[in-house]
Amino acid sequence: MLARTSPTIWDVLIAFFGGLAGIVASSRNKFNNVIPGVAIATALMPPLCSAGFGLATGQWNYFFGAFYLYLINSVFISISTFLIVRYLKFKAVNHVDLLTAKKIKNWVGLIAVLTILPSLYLAYYFVKNEIFRQNADKFLTEESLVFNYSLLNKKIIPEKKQIIITLINDYKIDTIKQVLERKKCNYDLENAIIVVKSNIHEESKLDINELKEGIIQDLFLRQEDLLKIKNKEIIDLKSNLLFQDDFNVKKNEAIKEFYTLFGVPNELIIDRVVNFSDNKTDTLLLVYVKNGKNKLNAKQAGQIKKWLIVKFETERVKLLHE
Repeated sequence: MLARTSPTIWDVLIAFFGGLAGIVASSRNKFNNVIPGVAIATALMPPLCSAGFGLATGQWNYFFGAFYLYLINSVFISISTFLIVRYLKFKAVNHVDLLTAKKIKNWVGLIAVLTILPSLYLAYYFVKNEIFRQNADKFLTEESLVFNYSLLNKKIIPEKKQIIITLINDYKIDTIKQVLERKKCNYDLENAIIVVKSNIHEESKLDINELKEGIIQDLFLRQEDLLKIKNKEIIDLKSNLLFQDDFNVKKNEAIKEFYTLFGVPNELIIDRVVNFSDNKTDTLLLVYVKNGKNKLNAKQAGQIKKWLIVKFETERVKLLHE
């Protein structure tokens, strides 16, 4: 409902292209009223319902905002329909003289301009507020150490350019505000009004509602961060499992190919191991071949190593043989 009380230029575009889809569908030989029906249901009914709610409850900002969206949809669906009808050269029901046709065009253009102008301002206002909100969020996140873990709640009001910060105590409020005022310019918040207050009032009583809001917000953010960490761990585990499965398949193939190319040894081990050398840790492919009396010579060992590099697509191969 709130989304339909602040229409912008994007709603104008949605209405225009929705009208295009409706009239194009209606002009086909096989007429189907699904697309026009969806266009009407999504473009006209929701703003009318929101306007009715605002009118019934006396909330005039709801009423005028939603009714303006309804007006935008009605006008630009009609304009897009008019343009397609003229482009397709539909036969006119009644012929009008040139003077009347010119007046109609002028009125249509005037209505379109008058309808679109407020939406341009609202779009600019919306984008400006959203940029302020994002900058303020980044500001409070990156400068969180200033609060020394005493931040209880934060509230950003883009319309008033206000950033309201509530601390759990009144320790060094003035110092914190001075630091924030000095650093806000680094986040394009020169005009921001920073309000730092304590949750402890003069009567030394805690504002319970604000305390609850701060705790819930903190819990939500912590759970969100924890969820991101767990999701990353799951993705990493899945990646490791897929890599291990792929390695096992290659290892089984390599053992069979080894028997064919180099004969059957007394013992053959192929595995990935962690190598620690010169204070560095990396993973390499370790291959152990035991042939007993028929030991591998340097040429055979070189051939096996080259084959392993190609087979396992890695330069990190260590071959042990005896």
